[in-house]
Amino acid sequence: MTPRSSRTGPYLKRTFVFLYIGSVIALPIGMIFSKAVRDGPLKLWQSLTDPQALYAFRLTFMAAGIVTVINIILGTISAFALVRFKFPGRKWIDPLIDLPFAIPTSVIGLTLALLLGPKSPLGAWLQTHGFTILYQPSAIYIALLVVTLPFVIRSVQPLLRSIDPTEEEAAITLGARPFKIFTSVIFPVIRPGIISGAVLTFARSLGEFGVVVFVAGTQPFHTEVAATYIFSKIEQFDFQGAASASVVVLLLSYLLLWTMRFFEAPLERRMIP
Repeated sequence: MTPRSSRTGPYLKRTFVFLYIGSVIALPIGMIFSKAVRDGPLKLWQSLTDPQALYAFRLTFMAAGIVTVINIILGTISAFALVRFKFPGRKWIDPLIDLPFAIPTSVIGLTLALLLGPKSPLGAWLQTHGFTILYQPSAIYIALLVVTLPFVIRSVQPLLRSIDPTEEEAAITLGARPFKIFTSVIFPVIRPGIISGAVLTFARSLGEFGVVVFVAGTQPFHTEVAATYIFSKIEQFDFQGAASASVVVLLLSYLLLWTMRFFEAPLERRMIP
């Protein structure tokens, strides 16, 4: 006979997983959705079409899109350099890439504020040449680049290491040029990593708060992004407006993460023996 513990074990595990997901994820999200639609769809629509909200969403989406494109390029190049080339200081640079994951965003924001401020050598030089970074939209782009660049690098690096060198050697033997080798041999392998890093970059950019507050502030119709707009609504005790804006960010983030899983599935099937 099968022991009772072996029969009840899987059910207990499933119950624990469902309770965890329900209490930590589903319940808070459900409360936000219910708060957003509690006063009816008309109130929800009015909150989302408020000019201040529309400006915050537009700035957020534009900054997230531009930063994602830059990260795809710089992140792929950086990953390629770290995997394929040996240069002085590489063993020190590689751990630094994960630093934005390890320290609070407030520390990153304070560091950038001190670096770009008018009292620093770089900030003074920029201001002398007519460039003011702090509390301008340009500071948002810099802040998002700093906190999201590791996503692409760390997504692409293991895929680059998995490429069999003999495939590139065969392409060289057949007379393929470097660009052709990259597009036909390397890029198909690292494409899932690029997509994964891009999606994570965009999703993180949608909700970034700590760094943006330090370097760009929360000025409406100037440097206010979605996260700081939600915070300002909470400060005004407009919880319905904050919940409505949160619903947009949550839905878009979920769709992005679902898309990432869709593109990762073929890679996982290839890796399973």
